[in-house]
Amino acid sequence: MRIPASEEDDPAVVVDAWDGPVTFRIRASGLNRPLAVPERLWRVEPTSTTAVVTLPSHVFWSPAGARFDLSDHRARRLVYSTVMLEGRPEDVVDYIDGGLLNEMWDDELWPRGIGNLWQPAVDAFRETNAQRRPVL
Repeated sequence: MRIPASEEDDPAVVVDAWDGPVTFRIRASGLNRPLAVPERLWRVEPTSTTAVVTLPSHVFWSPAGARFDLSDHRARRLVYSTVMLEGRPEDVVDYIDGGLLNEMWDDELWPRGIGNLWQPAVDAFRETNAQRRPVL
């Protein structure tokens, strides 16, 4: 990934997620690396939210073959942070569930640069889901 030089040189990357396409923009993060930033949050296939995963080596390289149990909150937070920092758009939609990220969002300290860039997608997810809830 590379950081676009200008607004005109800012192509969207569209990736198919379980619940439909997700558009990403590549943004400067202040971390000396570009980040894939989604325009919306998505859901992954339900059984994947608590799976045991091994991240690709371009995302998590030490130790190779490390396994993470996404049903464990601390492991999920590590996977989500690592994928947000190191992952390509395809990795992001494969390993991060928007609903679980939303639940964790306010209680976690995300790496510098992620919070501001991802906040609009989190806000949009919350607004959309608030509108879907029935009034009791």
